[in-house]
Amino acid sequence: MAGSDTFALAAMNAVPVPIDSAAASITVRSVSVGRLFLVFDLFLQVEADGDLQLKSGSSNMTGPIQFTTATARERSWQNGGFPVFRGIASGDDFIIGNASAVQVNGWALLYEVETR
Repeated sequence: MAGSDTFALAAMNAVPVPIDSAAASITVRSVSVGRLFLVFDLFLQVEADGDLQLKSGSSNMTGPIQFTTATARERSWQNGGFPVFRGIASGDDFIIGNASAVQVNGWALLYEVETR
C-alpha cells in the first residue's frame, strides 16, 4: 500500500465471506463510501472450466484468471498476514467477474478500513 494511505486500524472488522454463486458478477462484499476493503485470504473453486476476474468496483484488479482441468480448478491467495488485494477507491465493492457464468465456491477473509 502506498505510504500516503492512512487507515483507521482500530475500525477494522474481520469478515469471513462464503462464496457460492454462478452469477456473471458476484459481489463478495459491498463497501460503504469512506471505507476500503483489504483481502487477506481468498480461496476459489469452480465447477467447470472458465475465467474469473477480480474487481474493485468496476475497475479490474487482475486480468482473466483461467480455471481449467489443465491448470487446476481451484486457487488460493495468501500473503503471510498482509493483504493480497485492496480496494482501489473508497466505497468500491469487492467483485468477482464470472464471464463464463460457472459455479464458483470458496471464501474470502477481508477487512474493511476507514479512510481518512
